[in-house]
Amino acid sequence: MEVEKKQFGLSADRPALLMQAADQLDALQNVQSGGKRKAKASPAAKRIRSLADDEGKFADIPQVIPITDKAYIAAKLPIPSSAEKMFEQYRFYLLQFAFDLRPAKGWAFDALTVQVEFNPEARTGRPKVYALFPESKFSDILKLGGKIEAGIGAGLQFEAGLTPKQVQGSAGSLKVGGSVKNTEAAEVNFLAGPFTWNWKRMLVKSSQPGLEWARWELDGSEFNQGNSPGLMLVAQVPSDAKSVRLRGQLEAKRDFSLLDYGIRNAITHIDEALQRFIKGGAPYAPQPVDWDLTRKMGLSGE
Repeated sequence: MEVEKKQFGLSADRPALLMQAADQLDALQNVQSGGKRKAKASPAAKRIRSLADDEGKFADIPQVIPITDKAYIAAKLPIPSSAEKMFEQYRFYLLQFAFDLRPAKGWAFDALTVQVEFNPEARTGRPKVYALFPESKFSDILKLGGKIEAGIGAGLQFEAGLTPKQVQGSAGSLKVGGSVKNTEAAEVNFLAGPFTWNWKRMLVKSSQPGLEWARWELDGSEFNQGNSPGLMLVAQVPSDAKSVRLRGQLEAKRDFSLLDYGIRNAITHIDEALQRFIKGGAPYAPQPVDWDLTRKMGLSGE
């Protein structure tokens, strides 16, 4: 399923909204007790206040791996005529994204949205997303979960399959000329990869290729520290480009319908605006990050 580019609601006023909700939950408990007991924080209020400790960000500048005609030689693959023509007009790079997600103690993020955009201030000559992973065509594999291997095939598109053996670690390292059997049991040789992830079952929605931006919406799993989904894209950069910048944004939230009845019921008694915020997952969205990829891509920067 394809998704559209959207603006993120930044988290500047999030702490205040959480405190307001928690204060109202405390007041509600005091009223229910008839004001006879010394006022103290209600269990529901403590849980909501703790969400102020959420943290999340991109772990670092994206990893940038050039994809050239030499990769075909290393992988012992013929260069398709379509790819040969594209190499005359564009440069291609594999970009990999990692995250440092630290939900509050006792919580986990249940949904993660990530959006990246090339040269957002420019109007023309912007790089485009030639391919991205994951996307909807891999939905059957992603629903199964488990060890998944993915890499870039001869057509500069991502190929993926379930690995038949256990691989140590949750993130793969670059290999040249690797192979894996996809869901049709056909062996695939990679220009870059295979990269291996311990993928949990989840619902994935993504934007379509060919745009100046990419967006992923991941839902139905738990995202904790050290559990970073493997998001990648192939960047298609005009051969005459002098510089490339990338803006990254993320939003993490949780599914409050999964909470115990006590806290779900308590939330129904606070102000409607605060209810919508809490029931909407109390989204955590840090400030966007801007990366200059010019040097990593070997461009002149002029």
